[in-house]
Amino acid sequence: GINAEYMGSLLPNMERVALSNLRNLPGATKSKIRVGRGRSSRRPRTSGRGMIGQKARETIPPGFTGGETPIFLRVPKHGMSRREPLIRHEPLNLWKLQEYVQNGRIDGSKLIDLKAISDSNIVGRIEQGVKLLGGGSKDFTLPLK
Repeated sequence: GINAEYMGSLLPNMERVALSNLRNLPGATKSKIRVGRGRSSRRPRTSGRGMIGQKARETIPPGFTGGETPIFLRVPKHGMSRREPLIRHEPLNLWKLQEYVQNGRIDGSKLIDLKAISDSNIVGRIEQGVKLLGGGSKDFTLPLK
């Protein structure tokens, strides 16, 4: 096993590990190569790009295909985008509302509004409203707001 006295004697001398005192070991990282800084540097003159050609002169924009029509212009656009955000109403059937009234979770003598529905937890999270569905509409006789 591990000697407890030995471990206890090591702990006060050890530096506490924190994000502020983490660093790499010596030699773990290399310095950045500075290109095009004279003959005696590591990458002189053409800076490792070669002698001629477009790639030696400038950066090429992404999607550039040498002068021909790029693929993102050749492929047809299709589909549609929604200008207004989708309004998400929580669905609620009338038979379920009637069931909650009969069980006493919603007071049927008062007008049933959005607050009464939300307090009874009959639907999940009401973010933008409730959509009443017609399931059980023949038996439903309660006043709604």
